[in-house]
Amino acid sequence: MVEFASKVANNSRATKDQVAAANFYLGKIAYDKNDLDKAQQAMQQTIRNGGNDEQTAEAKYIDALVDYKKRNLDAALTKADKASQNNSFVYWAAKCVILQADIFAEKNDLINARAALESIIDGVKEYPEIVAEAKQKLDNLAKKEAIKSRISKDDKSGLLDMEKN
Repeated sequence: MVEFASKVANNSRATKDQVAAANFYLGKIAYDKNDLDKAQQAMQQTIRNGGNDEQTAEAKYIDALVDYKKRNLDAALTKADKASQNNSFVYWAAKCVILQADIFAEKNDLINARAALESIIDGVKEYPEIVAEAKQKLDNLAKKEAIKSRISKDDKSGLLDMEKN
């Protein structure tokens, strides 16, 4: 697959759509092998050459996901936001919003993380697996909020005890 996709991607007679599709498959293979740099380069080629199709929508998600995995959280957030807004493919738009929620949670912006997940739960009924993923992440977020709340209370009581002494 890699051999033929590479031939198409580098063929001067290939159409933009063919180049986009070839790069998409090269990117998926690289992503599966955890070669994030190669995956991202291929997905960006797909985005540049692709049209308004599902492969391009998925490529935008994977491009943002790679930045997330590489710990480029601001870039990932920007790409996921843009991809979720300019996306006629509900599945990939929803995946981008879930990615945004993950990033918000990592940045301790729990209010926006919760809002993003709730928007998926309330608005994406046609993909039960996406709703289930959002619900699971919302449950995890609630646990994180409870721990954070408990730590805050413990910290305050500790400070009061220190002030008494």
